[in-house]
Amino acid sequence: MSAADMEKLAPHTDEWVLWSYGYFERPEHRDFIRKSLAAGKKIRHYTCSTSMRAHPDRNYRKNAWFGEYHQLNGNMMFWFSDCYGGYGASDWKVAMSGGITYRSFDEFMPSIRYMAMRQGMNDVKYLAKLREVAGNSPEARKFLADAPKRVVIDFGHDPSMPDKVREEAAELILKLQKRQ
Repeated sequence: MSAADMEKLAPHTDEWVLWSYGYFERPEHRDFIRKSLAAGKKIRHYTCSTSMRAHPDRNYRKNAWFGEYHQLNGNMMFWFSDCYGGYGASDWKVAMSGGITYRSFDEFMPSIRYMAMRQGMNDVKYLAKLREVAGNSPEARKFLADAPKRVVIDFGHDPSMPDKVREEAAELILKLQKRQ
């Protein structure tokens, strides 16, 4: 949908759920998103990779970082959980073509991709904790402003960057808590 068409719907829409790699690349869409967020609208993003070859860093771990970078209200991912019978009929012995969990009788087992998504959520929890303890610290404010850009844009190609930034956030949290 064009940004112009979205503008027409904006007065009648409280919340948008937008595809990460479709609505965040064009400047007119990013302008619409910023304007909508400023007006109090909720905007979430989603990814929906179904490729077993998708790098766990880009599509899974950085899902939460992407939302943090764009200051969105939520991060989503569409996938299926396999079950016996019908489409997606695999169990723990079969590599699937899109699900992020494996089925073992009555239990679901997480895949490496699922764990990467969970790791990304934990990463941004460190940023939330830092916001909580930051107070008026200029060092913390600068770090919080720069961290998502470092992970998503500046070093988006580097799968080790989320680990580095999370460790820096942890050190800063400890440093600020000692001052209190």
